[in-house]
Amino acid sequence: MKSVDDFYKEDEMLKLIAQLLSVVVIAALVVAIWPGAALEDSGAVAATAVPIVAPSSPATQLRPAQSAAGDGFGQAIAVDGVTAVIGAPQASDGRGAVTVFSLQNGRWQETAHLTASDGAPGHTFGQSVAISGQTILVGASGHNAAYLFEQANGRWQQTAKLLPGSAQDFHFGRSVALAGDTAVVGAPYRYIQGEMVSTGSVAVFTRQGESWPQQTRLTSGQSGGRVGSDLFGWAVAAQGNIIAVGAHLQDKVYLYESANGQWRETAVLPGDRGGQFGYSLALAPQALLVGAPATDAQATRGGTAVLFMRQTGGNWAETARFAPEGLRPGSRFGWSVALSGDVAVSGMRESEGQRDVEESGGTFAFRIANGRTAQSVALYAPNPAPFEHMGTAVAASTDAIFAGAPGPESAPGTVYIFKD
Repeated sequence: MKSVDDFYKEDEMLKLIAQLLSVVVIAALVVAIWPGAALEDSGAVAATAVPIVAPSSPATQLRPAQSAAGDGFGQAIAVDGVTAVIGAPQASDGRGAVTVFSLQNGRWQETAHLTASDGAPGHTFGQSVAISGQTILVGASGHNAAYLFEQANGRWQQTAKLLPGSAQDFHFGRSVALAGDTAVVGAPYRYIQGEMVSTGSVAVFTRQGESWPQQTRLTSGQSGGRVGSDLFGWAVAAQGNIIAVGAHLQDKVYLYESANGQWRETAVLPGDRGGQFGYSLALAPQALLVGAPATDAQATRGGTAVLFMRQTGGNWAETARFAPEGLRPGSRFGWSVALSGDVAVSGMRESEGQRDVEESGGTFAFRIANGRTAQSVALYAPNPAPFEHMGTAVAASTDAIFAGAPGPESAPGTVYIFKD
């Protein structure tokens, strides 16, 4: 049977073929997507027009007390206030683990080490993480599950295990999001008549007392195959009563809102064809940041991130595109994104960084004013290693930026923290 990676590679090839057949159309879009070029009539402005400043302080490095080479620590990061949650999905032969850090007296201290109650090799617990207040959600797509932990008397305890509502859903837990009493879990693949197809679903769970029953199951309506593959559910984000779902093989982001306990689709945002628009997502009040790490006029995967602001009347309008000046081919800018206050963050997992170190990675942060970019800062590891992949995951708090570097395989992984 083909692996998930095999199916994904086939989908990538199909998208590339479609790009080549549509070269005339793509050429017409060069002006819209090339870094530094004028953007569309939405009034968006390129990030290249703003000054780049140095970080105000050296990076702090986080590693868990329990770690080993190849753990993938930093593969997933979530931050809420003074609590940071970091996944290491390859720890203990792929059983996976999550480490919780708390900000105490100005320093991030490890306060908990979480594992699944039924963990086994290959479950990849910690592939995705989310936190909202006193609740943590952890995806384990290798086990087709997600786990909820809640804090009581200073201790984090597993309180629920979430499973897909349909036996067809596969890779459940590839993405997760939390917003208050709402938990969102993506499953970007599906089994249909014994074949795995690249169109998935998103399950929405709502807390009711001490349980988390599934409230609804969202889909794009695509059938998979050569035309209908979209990987709906590869990325999810949640904020208040809004859920965003990425379907980057079709370069789309779906938006849903709840009213009277019912979720309804309210918008579908399209991106540049072949750019993997929707690969990563971040939601904040009135703002949505979308990563498109393959966007580039010459299909060299330089990448971009696109900011949308909610307008009066509820519509979403593109207001800025972030693509740093001098971005090199293959950087994969937009691999990960985050929003916090007036700061937008994007990881470029495969960048060569400042020192031409192969796939050492990097991260950019942008200050936003009135939906536009006001200032940007480039963030890199102080001593980058080949294939460190800094920027695989990013997160932001009120005064700090987190960038995960889960590689190389000879190291356990690191999370870098840059202070504002």
